[in-house]
Amino acid sequence: MQACLFDMGNVLVVIDNANKERRLAEELGLDVAAVRKLLGEDGHQYAYESGHTSTEEFFAALRRHAKRPAPDAALLAAFNDMFALNAPMVPVLRALKAMGQRLVVVSNTNPGHVAFVHERYAPFALFDATVFSHEIKAMKPLPAFYEAALRAAGCAPGEALFIDDLPANVEGAQKAGFRAHLYDPRPAGHAAFVAALQALLPGFSAPA
Repeated sequence: MQACLFDMGNVLVVIDNANKERRLAEELGLDVAAVRKLLGEDGHQYAYESGHTSTEEFFAALRRHAKRPAPDAALLAAFNDMFALNAPMVPVLRALKAMGQRLVVVSNTNPGHVAFVHERYAPFALFDATVFSHEIKAMKPLPAFYEAALRAAGCAPGEALFIDDLPANVEGAQKAGFRAHLYDPRPAGHAAFVAALQALLPGFSAPA
């Protein structure tokens, strides 16, 4: 194996969407159900993460439904209040890097979240390349996303491991020819991932 491609949410960082929705509801003066509808059913977050709206346009769209003033800075802080570093993954990344594996982040995400995690969490500096949906204007599990991921991997798809927490994204990676692992950030799931790496990579030792 020559490259490992890691999803961001619930793989490199653990996400708490409920807290994000609660914080946004507070800032907008809405209930959580209304915020969830704006982000999901109404498609505002999808438009943002697929690169069809800017950060300013995204917050403006949310603010049109607000019951109180909601400046961009407050909305950004609320929108980012959902992340915690997946600490057990850090020694894994370091061990893979020491073995010469190419590391790539492959994420459905947006400029606000990317800036936040890169500033907050030092292990992101270990990565050689990134594939972000808002930059390529394609979301997993669309084939165009995996085409971009393969270019970033710099090797044949069978020589790369694609790690994601969503079955549909893992299935898309397998259809594109990648080796793929469905990751669960809970302790047993992480242990299963380490065991899978040991099977795939002779010489890989479980990090302490």
